[in-house]
Amino acid sequence: MDSVVKLVAFAVVAVLAAIAANNARDLAYQVNAVTVLLAAAGFFIYTIRTMGRPAVSATGYMDDVIRAGVIATAFWGYQLVIVLAATSYLLGGSQGKEYAEPAWHIDL
Repeated sequence: MDSVVKLVAFAVVAVLAAIAANNARDLAYQVNAVTVLLAAAGFFIYTIRTMGRPAVSATGYMDDVIRAGVIATAFWGYQLVIVLAATSYLLGGSQGKEYAEPAWHIDL
């Protein structure tokens, strides 16, 4: 059941990112929306591929969920924000007069 919720969440994010990319008014926002779309689609495919695996019985500490959350947030989430900010800078999508100020959708 947990995998189904993940699939629905990734699908919703992918569809919303596709809509945002389609309705983008500037290139920087469109590239960032496509990047989010590709990330959500990749996680969707990964979740589908790992759905049928049997549960592993644990003999030690049961911290796999915490470890996976930390890895997903720290290594994948942070890297996605860095890629979005870098493409926004390169394509001229900064919101203020300062150089290192990302656009509003990356600030969120």
